[in-house]
Amino acid sequence: MHPIRPLHKSHTANVVLSQSSARVARVHAVPVGYLPPPGASPAAVQRFGGTHVLAPALSAHTDLLRHHVVIAVDGPLTTEDHAAALNAACLPLPPTYGLLINLTELTSVTKAGIDGLRRLAAAANDGGHLIAFVCSKSIMREALLLAELDTVAPVLEADEHAASLVGYAA
Repeated sequence: MHPIRPLHKSHTANVVLSQSSARVARVHAVPVGYLPPPGASPAAVQRFGGTHVLAPALSAHTDLLRHHVVIAVDGPLTTEDHAAALNAACLPLPPTYGLLINLTELTSVTKAGIDGLRRLAAAANDGGHLIAFVCSKSIMREALLLAELDTVAPVLEADEHAASLVGYAA
């Protein structure tokens, strides 16, 4: 019988990784445990992770292979502060990277939120970046289209549709 030997592992620089690495982060636009302003309706408070918050949670993912950043918005986008937090999370982008904003888990949006999304799209375009919005929930996507968000950037149904517009295959 021959002794069992483990496979030889290559330690050369010629090895190509089968997957690209990515950085994922999740942040809140306000501190956890944020209390509503005096007189605010309890119905206006969103429940997230067992704690009441009045702001969206933003999740970021960087796709190094296709050169784009994905930001997912979970919760309301109803104030200038919410829009400013989203803008700060998205910009600046690395050179040659596109931006994909996933609004599928958006619970509510106001004129201030739509205006913030428009400003974000304009800033990304001014910086030479491609941007697209994604929302797979048809009711919210229709609301975004009625607000004419698609005049500044495409509003699409799935990440797969947007990824081909904002990034490229290396």
